[in-house]
Amino acid sequence: MIPIKITPKQIAMIIGCVLALIVVTWAIFSIKGRIGDAVTNSKLIDEVNKEIDTEKITVTQSQINTLVSKLYTAMSGWGTNESAIFDAFGAINSYSDLQSLNKTFGVRESKTLREWLQDELSTEDLNHVNEILASKNINYVF
Repeated sequence: MIPIKITPKQIAMIIGCVLALIVVTWAIFSIKGRIGDAVTNSKLIDEVNKEIDTEKITVTQSQINTLVSKLYTAMSGWGTNESAIFDAFGAINSYSDLQSLNKTFGVRESKTLREWLQDELSTEDLNHVNEILASKNINYVF
């Protein structure tokens, strides 16, 4: 067997190529994910828009934006702030409010509000969210 001699310059070039390949792969998957989120978000908005009765909305868009921010903050990062989630759902009063919330939340990190709640909450806590909705005659189950 003939020994192969690799110089430090060649090692550096190999490492550089591997790193470049990793960065390009990450960029492709990142772009693909954002495109997928945009398509999913567009479909979600189309579906939800059909179910919103603007005459039955009881909260302003500004309030919806605040609730969406509260929900996302409660679920993202380490741990889950269940009481903040319960408070957010306690602030809506109609099915149209809920659908406006779903629409504004959209798709974040490739998940809808329903998917976030199902990933973050225990069955007991998810049932509590559904009970809050049912107590307001909102016929929707997460």
